[in-house]
Amino acid sequence: MIHGWPLSDEMFEYQYGDLLKAGLRVVGITLRGFGKSDKPYGSYDYDVHAADIKSVLNKLEIEDAVLVGFSMGGPIAIKYVIKDDGAHVSSLVLCGAAAPSWTQRDDFPYNLPKSAVDELIALNYKDRPMLLNNFAKIFSATENALSEGIGKWLFGIGLSASSFATGECLVALRNTDLRNDLPKITLPT
Repeated sequence: MIHGWPLSDEMFEYQYGDLLKAGLRVVGITLRGFGKSDKPYGSYDYDVHAADIKSVLNKLEIEDAVLVGFSMGGPIAIKYVIKDDGAHVSSLVLCGAAAPSWTQRDDFPYNLPKSAVDELIALNYKDRPMLLNNFAKIFSATENALSEGIGKWLFGIGLSASSFATGECLVALRNTDLRNDLPKITLPT
């Protein structure tokens, strides 16, 4: 399971319980820069995260996995399955994926304008707690759909990320357009 921005695999706490009760093995990967993972300076594009996923799946010798990508985890999962023809993975699940593009383009009028993401990036480096507080309001279908407790919990998970990773992943979300990559997915999705 690949988490969304700016969280970690902790966001799947309730899903882990349900899947384990159903007798399934579940592996959550916290992307570099987030949660308790290392927080190096360097590239945070989707290719780097896809390579990290491959390292984990290789190390654990996992085969025939169902790869689940939520929000930013969706385009990262897409990048993973198209790079190595889905090595280790038998199917792909995209949940609220930030794909094929998280930002509007001349021929893609959906999602956020690039200027709005630029504002998020600027806020990350000026007042990251405010950015995370605002994020909790847009995380679900409506501004008030999350309970106060869940909102605070997500806020805490977001604070555990590095500011650098939070900002650089916003850059990746803003700049990446996977429309040409979607036809390369050969797994059941």
